[in-house]
Amino acid sequence: MATQQHQGASELLQRLRKIQEELGKVPGGAIAGLARELKLDEEQVYAVASYYPVFSPGQAASGRVPRALALSLAQSAGEIAILPAKGRILERCGRKLKDYEGYKKALSITPEEIIDLVKRSGLRGRGGAGFPAAVKWETARNALADQRYVVCNAAEGDIGAFMDRALLEGDVHSVIEGMAILARAIGASRGYIYLRAEYGGLIPAVEAALGEARALGVLTPEFDVEVFFAAGMYVCGEETALINSMEGRTGRPRNKPPFPAESGLWGKPTVVSNVKTLAQVALILREGVEPFLAAGTGRSRGSAILSFTGHAANVGVAEVPMGTSLADVVLKIGGGVAGGKKLKAVQTGGPLGGFIPAKDIDIPVTFEDFAAAGSPLGSGGLIVMDETTCMVAATRSFMDFNREESCGWCAPCRLGTEEIQAILRDICEGRGRAAHLGRLRAVAEAMAAASFCAFGQAAPNILLSALRHYPGEFEEHVLAKKCSCGFCRLGGGK
Repeated sequence: MATQQHQGASELLQRLRKIQEELGKVPGGAIAGLARELKLDEEQVYAVASYYPVFSPGQAASGRVPRALALSLAQSAGEIAILPAKGRILERCGRKLKDYEGYKKALSITPEEIIDLVKRSGLRGRGGAGFPAAVKWETARNALADQRYVVCNAAEGDIGAFMDRALLEGDVHSVIEGMAILARAIGASRGYIYLRAEYGGLIPAVEAALGEARALGVLTPEFDVEVFFAAGMYVCGEETALINSMEGRTGRPRNKPPFPAESGLWGKPTVVSNVKTLAQVALILREGVEPFLAAGTGRSRGSAILSFTGHAANVGVAEVPMGTSLADVVLKIGGGVAGGKKLKAVQTGGPLGGFIPAKDIDIPVTFEDFAAAGSPLGSGGLIVMDETTCMVAATRSFMDFNREESCGWCAPCRLGTEEIQAILRDICEGRGRAAHLGRLRAVAEAMAAASFCAFGQAAPNILLSALRHYPGEFEEHVLAKKCSCGFCRLGGGK
């Protein structure tokens, strides 16, 4: 069990949130008092309070909203539409099923057999990295420890992505089931659902479902789950930054190794899995390995759960077999481009991803094919961009986001995102110089090579992708001081 100091640190974010809600700010006196009460260093409490965007020490919080994307990004705050392409996971949404057939199957076999099933399925994580799930499970199972943890990563932070929210709203029991199966496989005694700061409205429904799972005997004193309400920062979607956040620290990535499956939360073996990955686990145990393998191709098996936004005619979430053509996904399931306009690009992989031009969209939806195209699949968010989109301005928007969300720990990322942001601002406002184009590439490549963590290494991807596919638009902005799309007012506009 966690020590008293561990308990105090783990309570820190929630206590700071309560102060923020009551006072509209976190005064210095409150920080000192909270440090004494939780038996923590005052410096640690101040560092945490000043790091996360939902808190604002000494002043009222004004919110932290990145510059709007240079396109009409469809909102996902309302009810999420489940598009007609429904696979075995999304078809359960809204049906309020509590059968837990996969968990019952897990109880009938050994932990080693559970891990073997996941290994044979070839399941890869659906949170972005695509790492083989069974490798984490086996590592955690074999680690010598008196306690192990399971964490559901619901920190969904990619721009335009809302697949995890759709599952938590529509079929949270499958996610809880996946956690219970994982816990049995690795011998975990505690689980957490790490919920994105903007998803606070989901807490009552998720906690009600946890209560139902306890009543059904799925969650017990031997393995129980609670919600951990996050405090923001995109980088906290990375598993070690997430763990630091849960421990009451600033959410910055850790050095690896050791990996969380070896030494994670409070130094204990911890498996962090995405919402969609856990739903896939429940499916595999419920229906077996063979049906899972039947969908997909090569090293990308099962289904992909995707969200459609931007200029998509159909905004919502869909599930397709891995290997389905991106052209079919966007033009048929997504309905093509709203208003009958031409498709210009599909942005994938979130702010750390890239662009797939319209001429290249006839590629299979797989981890490998998207990576080869220079635009990773990521967690599955697709932003459709029509012919009116200025790719320079769109790139600037994503890099503004990356600059805002950089944790600032390492110089290549902190200074690199800052310089790229400044150059793109100058280009979009008519102050671009020919030397800027080479400088952008040089800084981006230096960041990719020298940044400490995956965020900093991938933050310039979106810029490099734009320079690769749309060099003419950058040259037009810099040399001709012109934006053919009419978005950038090069005399000093947006």
